[in-house]
Amino acid sequence: MQTSWSASSTRLIAFVASVMVLATVVSLEYEAGNEVLIGQFFLLPVVIAAWYGGRVPAWSMALAAWVSWIWVNGHNVPHYVHESARYLNWALMLARLLVAGTIVAMLREALDSSRRSLAEKEAALRELSESTAKLRSYEGQYQTICAWTNQIKDGDEWISFPDFLSRHLRANITHGISPEAAAKLKAEHQKTLSRPEGGNEARTPKPT
Repeated sequence: MQTSWSASSTRLIAFVASVMVLATVVSLEYEAGNEVLIGQFFLLPVVIAAWYGGRVPAWSMALAAWVSWIWVNGHNVPHYVHESARYLNWALMLARLLVAGTIVAMLREALDSSRRSLAEKEAALRELSESTAKLRSYEGQYQTICAWTNQIKDGDEWISFPDFLSRHLRANITHGISPEAAAKLKAEHQKTLSRPEGGNEARTPKPT
């Protein structure tokens, strides 16, 4: 919950910052006219939105920056020798803003993915270290096992050996049958089948 709120607040701050940067760039571009070329600074608000917000905020800010640049460009350059050059510049500027925003957002996504992967590896290493330490803590120690039920004493509680492994070593337990047990069950089964009905052998009557 706290992480989600922190991420949302970061995006909001980044959005406000990108809007302020865009307003500053528009003002400077408007005042500078054609004497100073600062059109490339329209990329700044897009980069901020992309890095802290992702692709969608980057594209939204790219459109806002593009519209603002068109307005300033129309004021500073009211006439082109070839009017088609105006529309070509519009298209090039839009492509530049969208591509820059997408690339920066992808770089941030790759960085976040690497951080998550590193955190998962560190968590796995910590878990492995804890399990290894747990195993070593049992080395050389006596464990009390019930001679009748084969339960093992865990503190003040008696539990089965599979439960002991699952609890302390996080082992996944499954069940099978050993060859000795299988042979024993087979022999008992055959003995049961060979036993006559009624449970006693048939008696031969004595001659009178």
